Amino acid sequence: MSYEIGKHEARPVSYQFGQSGKKQTEMVAILFQFVGGPNDGKKITYNGYFTELTAKRTMDSLEYCGWDGVELSTPLVGFGTKNVELDVQNERGQDGNDYPVVSWVNRLFSRGPATVYDGAQVKSLA
Repeated sequence: MSYEIGKHEARPVSYQFGQSGKKQTEMVAILFQFVGGPNDGKKITYNGYFTELTAKRTMDSLEYCGWDGVELSTPLVGFGTKNVELDVQNERGQDGNDYPVVSWVNRLFSRGPATVYDGAQVKSLA
C-alpha cells in the first residue's frame, strides 16, 4: 500500500504489547487510521520500544493517544480518545526497497487560528 510521506492526522485504533522478533525488545505496536488528507482511511502501525533510550518517548506517544498515563496495564485507560499527528517517512528495508514507517507520534496541534487578529484586537486581549 502506498502512503503520502509527511505529517498527517490519525486516530489510534488499537495497541498490542509484546517483544520484537529479532532482538526480543519489549515494545508496543499501535495501529492508526488516517483522518482526512491523502491517506484518509488507510491504516499504518507504529512500533514503540521500551529501551533505556526510547521508553519515555514511547510512553509520551501513548499519552498523546489519550492514555491517562497512570497505569500501564490492559486496557489502557483513555487510549484512543485523542487523534495524533503521525510523521510518516520512508525507510529502506534489508531488501533494498523503501517502506513507509511512522517515525514519530506527536500531539495534534491546531494549524493556527481560524481568524487572525490585528494589533487592536490583540491589545483588547489584555
